[in-house]
Amino acid sequence: MSWLLLLANVILLTAGRVTWKKAIRLQGGLTVRSLPELLLSPLFLVGGIYYAAAALTCLYVLSRLLL
Repeated sequence: MSWLLLLANVILLTAGRVTWKKAIRLQGGLTVRSLPELLLSPLFLVGGIYYAAAALTCLYVLSRLLL
């Protein structure tokens, strides 16, 4: 079970990075002027949700694995 959650963690992290990359590309690049609009864009927020889910999954896995 823990190994499946570890795999889910990797998938969530990858999805977050890809989503953030798409959001930045749609914004026309990362600049100081575009930063506020980028941070509030729906695609960027979805990427943040993916990262938050990955962090929670990681913490759960770490609490369950025997080392």
